[in-house]
Amino acid sequence: MPKMNRGTPKLREFLLSRMKDVFLNTKDSVRELSTFEIPRDRVDRFLVRLTKGFIRYFYPDYDWGNSEFSVRTITPDEESIAKLLTFIGRTKYAERGEGVIRFRYGITDTGLSGVWLYIFYDVAWFLVFHQKPILESAPDADATLSGSLTSSR
Repeated sequence: MPKMNRGTPKLREFLLSRMKDVFLNTKDSVRELSTFEIPRDRVDRFLVRLTKGFIRYFYPDYDWGNSEFSVRTITPDEESIAKLLTFIGRTKYAERGEGVIRFRYGITDTGLSGVWLYIFYDVAWFLVFHQKPILESAPDADATLSGSLTSSR
């Protein structure tokens, strides 16, 4: 385990309390690795905050104030990738931190919904959806991702 800063005992305690050793089967051998779990509610809150920040950056005129956000974990297997390919071509691509996070994003033409696919370190995949409430005065509004996604920057 890397050396921890002695000035952050709460962080050290938090990480150590969530660490465990696991065995990973590879093609050539079985490797013992140390892992740690982060509470799911913290992950979801972080991803929603990240999405709101990117919305503000990429779509400065978009008001997400009354939008509902939904976070899903994606297993990067063939079935999930096939489903993602149905809409990924209509999204934009960006990355930050030299491979730390890669993401695809877009907002529908109606401006009522959007999707963000985050890939951290090429291992952890998450989808964040956001949708504004459908107003009764606009019954034909398309709040689904079946419409084309708008581009930005």
